[in-house]
Amino acid sequence: MSRSLRFYGALAGVAAILAGAAAPAAAAVGDFFGSWYAAAPDPRGITRIDVRRLGDQVMVHVWGRCHPTDCDWGQAPGQPYAPRVDAPLWPTADVITADFDDGAEHTTVLLRTAGGAVNYQAFTHFSDSSHRSDYRQYGRLDR
Repeated sequence: MSRSLRFYGALAGVAAILAGAAAPAAAAVGDFFGSWYAAAPDPRGITRIDVRRLGDQVMVHVWGRCHPTDCDWGQAPGQPYAPRVDAPLWPTADVITADFDDGAEHTTVLLRTAGGAVNYQAFTHFSDSSHRSDYRQYGRLDR
């Protein structure tokens, strides 16, 4: 088999895997409601997230790893996102974001349903003069 055929065959395989991974399962805002705990035995990032409904809003409460007790980031309004512009928001939302700001850093948390669990990504930007690198973290949360 020629080198170019192997390359294009491998490229087609990767594209097929990515296409399958990009198709989210059907979800709804209510699928996020409840308390979620870090799946890793010794998480370094977010340890717990509570998601609840407050009237017509979603509220997200986050705790992160600190010592000796976890740090309470507080709660913030969550913004659900539907998979398409023409999809009804609450019955189909498969992503929720929430923003947390303590003055020195701003963190956007992105939650995505994952077959009975929630995967998170957190993107932190430092706005103080500490010269720390902005960074991201991710993990899985279970009920």
